[in-house]
Amino acid sequence: MHLMLGMACAAIVAGVMLAAGSLPGHAGGTERRLTIDGLALTYLRPEGTDRVPLAVIVAGSGPTDRDGNSLQSLNTDAYKQLAAALADLGIATVRYDKRGVGGSADLGKDENLVTIDVFAKDAQAIATWAKQLPNVGPIVLIGHSEGGVLALMAAKPAGVKAVVLLATPGRPLGQILRDQVASPALPSDLRAEAMQIIAALERGEEVKTVRADLEPLFRPSVQPFMRSWIKTDPAQLLRGLAMPALVIGGGRDIQVARVDFDALVAARADIKSNWYPTMGHTLKSTGQDLQSQGRAYMDPTLALAEGLADAVARFIHEASGGVSKTRK
Repeated sequence: MHLMLGMACAAIVAGVMLAAGSLPGHAGGTERRLTIDGLALTYLRPEGTDRVPLAVIVAGSGPTDRDGNSLQSLNTDAYKQLAAALADLGIATVRYDKRGVGGSADLGKDENLVTIDVFAKDAQAIATWAKQLPNVGPIVLIGHSEGGVLALMAAKPAGVKAVVLLATPGRPLGQILRDQVASPALPSDLRAEAMQIIAALERGEEVKTVRADLEPLFRPSVQPFMRSWIKTDPAQLLRGLAMPALVIGGGRDIQVARVDFDALVAARADIKSNWYPTMGHTLKSTGQDLQSQGRAYMDPTLALAEGLADAVARFIHEASGGVSKTRK
């Protein structure tokens, strides 16, 4: 769906409904799996009873789950790795399955009813719920890809302390889609039809008939979501927030371009930013060749880009008025 096209072209306060108990985590903390009004989540906090900041990790586009994986050619564990690294650095996290995905599948059975505003309200609800957790300090939203746009939309109503945008689009969706479908990897007739559909969605129109090759991106049932997002300008959203923000991008990202990073950084004079020349869209370092790019989407053993977790943790501690920790 939408931002996932790049890879295709290349080859609530809510009540706790169910608690699955505590699970052994890793050296940095213990995990608890919960379901909050139908949204399945994993809560990981560092060992000890000190008050710590908490980051809500908002997943990217398509059926991407709380760990950064999906049944549609995505197996990265990127969000799971980030949560573990942040726990080692003194930061608690909540990562959750979006409605329609994984443990939250029952909430999204009718794709026609899901809009970007619904997803943003889910992120807001999770952040609001997290505030009542014991020994938790300021709440921060970390959004990846499409999740960054959701974080920008949810930040003010959720009353969070700061936002972190990882490989997040900085332009309206229509511009990004045009860049992606312009790839020579797509046949010319397919590109032409995709461009026509994008224009129709921008006009608020429904495209009832979509050829099979374009259904993964433009199927009618997902068009309500795309029409709700296509009018959103992420840079403008960021400009309207007064809270601290960190923008992170990568030079090997085949889905979100440098122009998106630059647009977000330019949104306000006080934006903090980090650029990783070899980082791809999955937050892992990758080469420029297709084989290396493909591995970054399918090999969960690959580590996060060097320095990424440390930069995120440092920003969160500073925004929270605390002191950064160093991983041993």
